[in-house]
Amino acid sequence: MTSPHGDRRPSHDDLAAGLRGYLQLVADLVGADHRAGITDVGSVASAVLPLPQRLTWFPERGLVLGWDEEHGWSAQLDAADGVELLPVSYLGVDALPTPRVVAWFLKDLLAGGDPGSPYPPAMRDRGEGDDFEERLIAYATHSDR
Repeated sequence: MTSPHGDRRPSHDDLAAGLRGYLQLVADLVGADHRAGITDVGSVASAVLPLPQRLTWFPERGLVLGWDEEHGWSAQLDAADGVELLPVSYLGVDALPTPRVVAWFLKDLLAGGDPGSPYPPAMRDRGEGDDFEERLIAYATHSDR
């Protein structure tokens, strides 16, 4: 698709493939099943990755990694109602950090560290004139679905 300014914009399919590949790389590094993850490149690109690990201070609650293009990665707990997710910690370094940085974030949190804030950082706005979309679609080659 071409924007009003004449530049080429990545397609929805390109962005979706990139997000699936990115999630797969993160899942591989944190020991999760990427097929259990959910991705969406709708109005705000986002992903949720259920984890096999639990936090020692909330062992009864499921743990997930959540991501969106405006706030980046966060560790979240399943809420008691089973519907909502409760953020525990945001990574807060980049909207699209390398998968290794995400793995470090989780490893540190599971070890009892505090690698981030429980409040969502403003990393970027959708449609911002940056290289986010190009960086995301570069991960498409890692997607097996």
